[in-house]
Amino acid sequence: MFRAPAAPLVALVLGVLASLAGGAPNKDEQREKELEKRIATATCPVSGDKVKKEFHTLYKGAKLFFSSADTLQTYQSQPGHYYEKANLQLLATKQAKQTACPLTGRPLNPKATTNIGGQAVQFCCANCARMTGQAALGEQLKFVFGAKTFDRQFRIEPMK
Repeated sequence: MFRAPAAPLVALVLGVLASLAGGAPNKDEQREKELEKRIATATCPVSGDKVKKEFHTLYKGAKLFFSSADTLQTYQSQPGHYYEKANLQLLATKQAKQTACPLTGRPLNPKATTNIGGQAVQFCCANCARMTGQAALGEQLKFVFGAKTFDRQFRIEPMK
């Protein structure tokens, strides 16, 4: 009869028990890590600074983040003033998914992409991408993240 050496077997059992005890993150820890990852590149719609997870409000059913309590209060006093930048942040935090070209409403072409406020935005064709890419940032934000286009060409997918 074959007997396994005791030391390796004990080490194996102890390793398994250690990984079960605290090795795997629970769901709350996983959500927290995902949140940190999503907001890492987001900027405050009011100040343009890096956001902090503790300063947020609901916006279109999603979480909109701010850099401080003061910027959150400023936003809450004039939310319409920050509409485009708030929508840009929804894309940055992966709470908005693009569904169509922001200019024409046509299907997206992954080869027709331009960067707007640090985010890759797709268009239906190279012409739309080029025209938007050549505009000043303020105009780009209006074209893509303004009230007339964002709600039709993007779908909100809030964080859980």
